[in-house]
Amino acid sequence: MSHAIESRMHAFFSRLGELVAIHPGKTVLLALVGVLIGASGFTALEQESRGDKLWVPSGTRASEDYATYLSFFPPAGRSNLVIAVPSDGGDALTKENLVRALDLFEEISAVTITYEGEEYSFADLCVESSDYSGTTCMVESVLGKWEYDSALLDAEADATVLTTINTGSTISELENYLGGMTLSDDGTEVLSAEALRIVVTLKSTETVEDGAYVDPIPDEWELEFIDVAQDCTDGLECYVEATRSLSDEFGGAISGDISLISGSYMIIMAYTVFNLSSTPFLKSRILLSLGAILTVGLSIAFSIGLAAYLGFFYTPLHTVLPFILLGLGVDDSFVICNAFGRTDPRKSIPERMREGLGTSGVSITVTSITDFVAFMISSTTALPALSSFCVYSALGVLALYILQSTLFVAFVVYDMRRQEAGRLDCCCFLKTKDMHKRPSAVAAAAAEPSAEWDPTWGERGRLEKFVGDKYAPVLTKKPVKAAIIAVFGIIFAFCCYGASQLGVDDTDEAFIPDGSYLLDTINAREMYFGSVGADVEIVTEDIDYFSLQAELADVSAKLTGFGDDRSPYIKDPATSGTFFSWFDDLIVYAEAEGTATLVPSTSFDGEYTVFSDETEFQSSLAAFLASDDGIKYSANVVVEEDGSIRAAAIQSEYSGDINGDAAKQVDAMVDLRSVMDDWSFEAFPWSERYFQWETFQIIYQELYQGLGLCLAVVLVLTLILIAHPATAGLVFLMVTFTIVDVLGIMYYWGLSIDTIAVINLVLAVGLSVDYAAHVAHSFMVKTGTRDERTVQALADIGVAVIHGGVSTFLAVVLLSLSASYVFRVLFKQFFATAVMGLGHGLILLPVLLSLVGPASYRAADGDLKEKGHVQAAVTPVGNGSNSKVSPSEGR
Repeated sequence: MSHAIESRMHAFFSRLGELVAIHPGKTVLLALVGVLIGASGFTALEQESRGDKLWVPSGTRASEDYATYLSFFPPAGRSNLVIAVPSDGGDALTKENLVRALDLFEEISAVTITYEGEEYSFADLCVESSDYSGTTCMVESVLGKWEYDSALLDAEADATVLTTINTGSTISELENYLGGMTLSDDGTEVLSAEALRIVVTLKSTETVEDGAYVDPIPDEWELEFIDVAQDCTDGLECYVEATRSLSDEFGGAISGDISLISGSYMIIMAYTVFNLSSTPFLKSRILLSLGAILTVGLSIAFSIGLAAYLGFFYTPLHTVLPFILLGLGVDDSFVICNAFGRTDPRKSIPERMREGLGTSGVSITVTSITDFVAFMISSTTALPALSSFCVYSALGVLALYILQSTLFVAFVVYDMRRQEAGRLDCCCFLKTKDMHKRPSAVAAAAAEPSAEWDPTWGERGRLEKFVGDKYAPVLTKKPVKAAIIAVFGIIFAFCCYGASQLGVDDTDEAFIPDGSYLLDTINAREMYFGSVGADVEIVTEDIDYFSLQAELADVSAKLTGFGDDRSPYIKDPATSGTFFSWFDDLIVYAEAEGTATLVPSTSFDGEYTVFSDETEFQSSLAAFLASDDGIKYSANVVVEEDGSIRAAAIQSEYSGDINGDAAKQVDAMVDLRSVMDDWSFEAFPWSERYFQWETFQIIYQELYQGLGLCLAVVLVLTLILIAHPATAGLVFLMVTFTIVDVLGIMYYWGLSIDTIAVINLVLAVGLSVDYAAHVAHSFMVKTGTRDERTVQALADIGVAVIHGGVSTFLAVVLLSLSASYVFRVLFKQFFATAVMGLGHGLILLPVLLSLVGPASYRAADGDLKEKGHVQAAVTPVGNGSNSKVSPSEGR
């Protein structure tokens, strides 16, 4: 049965190789037409770069709650932050430093930009609010104590500055504006501070264009704001962050790495040329190497176009796609060339390609189909960006598999014709004067024309000699086997511990390139304002607000109890100065105005005061929202034309203790939802940070579920394609061990589980399959004892696998110098994958095969010379110090 499956695949690829060799021109034409048809999907390509559309798991509560929230409330304004710290490290609350801070604010508020011929000032763009003294714009700063008026501040005596600051404000309120405070002995007054915080908020008018949020006018203003704030005022050091800052810095890091990406491509091209080539001029095979790279490029174009036709969006993450396809494509090219190089040069090119592709086609089928299905399974993830990426990758692997088996094979045929005609590489119109000199391998064959072709005739490269003559035989020695199993066991145990310690971390800061001003701002914010937490709103909709007045008044008590009884995630509404309830302030307003009848509530034994008449409730609400006291809530209460409330939001704040701690952030979100689900009326919490926290909650599950499915696919498909349970099981173990080792190395290298790491781990499964499956398949087509077959398999395929691993490493080695977190993580994980994948595929797997490997296909069927089967599989050969391929020499 096992040999029957392998034999049928062998027969198919043998026939395919012969047809392509006979009709290379038609093959190239058909391949290019197919690629053009698929690539035409570029016209339908939709790009997506919005974080909430990429990284928020589909179908989650955050997505549903946000849709509800957005239907009632406009998007939040664009916050722009400045942290001002005295240059001499002194007290920020001296009059001198406050004057400097006010000068800075005046410079900021004076920023004016011109966009498409029109001028826009800060007053034109800011969120309006009459609640902030001294300005019609929403500004958060202790400078509001002097109404942002330099005359009032100048008139303030030095000795009374602290009195003015402490009057009418609690310490909890002041901690939003002042960092590093020193308090009085009783903790009720601030005596000094190390930093001042100024926040100005612009109106958000963003729209969506080409899958990105665009808001050009505020963007332009913020650009000027950053310049002004960074220049700062003499005597102050300023740290700035605008709404646009993160996208600017992250996008700048990616753009700055274009040279590194281009350099990576050049390294791969040079490596491919160097290792496919033999002697200069005639057998340099530069054009064939470029053909291998072209095949990868066409595969990428086809996959992008076809995925676009299927409706999958393209994201910035997809820039990683060429690296995975380069690693797989170059590996396949080496396997095909090596197999062709092992055929008898006395035969015609169609005959040789029949034999060469018959063997290599089966080998690349095992790896390619496994990778394809694994990626398709991974596309079922709940993370939209990862799902889309896996579809693109799957289609790319499939296209690469087809093009390598057809287009690249045609390129090999043309290259062989060129060599036989004695035409120079890259200058095919010229012929070499040495074209009549016969290579040693052909000469050896001519010396015994009737002899059966021996693939070992001719010279071998140093790497091939080392692998076949030195390295592989050493692995078959019993002490070596025992030592290798012990060493890999220790490594596995060590990495198991590391993998168990991996956690989900808030890695936002990691996405900012080294040396960015934004990193300095984040550090300053953590140092001086670490107690400021994420905003959260208590949202209600379509409830009977008049009947539920007591319940609305009890919200603060519910949240206070939540903080005391469950966990300190919500700041205490009673003391923190971070709780803003439109209903609580409405009652205070109505009591002061005396225009409505208020009575004790019946729901809570008179603990709260409520309106007795619904008409008075509605009229008081309308007057309150139009008053100076209530206008700040006008955006928090949605009132229908008949005066009834459709939706409302109460503002609160999470504790700063959860900042940067993904586990606590997830707990904070889940616990608050759980508490509110038990309330007697419909309400839900909403925070902009929930998008990220929802991802934290699901990413662990996505990682291990995705890896589990991928590994299951590896087991099932290798069982079908390699067609022996023992061999398939060993391949499965090697891939599993490799992934566990990579997880462990991630921990010891300081990485954590995030969306980028999950994507790279899915790619690692595909890469590690290649390292093990080629060796396992080669072992199964050999005959002899286990040790002999192990040596033969490594001699045939070992160097090709090495080239695949090295090419993967070279594809990302320059990314180690990247300023981008995405590319640095890609380098670390691919490096670990290449090292551990090669280690398991070329060291541990051969040892295990030599110990428990099953009988070969042909031995199992009792037929050692199946018709049309080539005894030798694929052996990379060459001369000099590198393993190289020279088909005409039959190495």
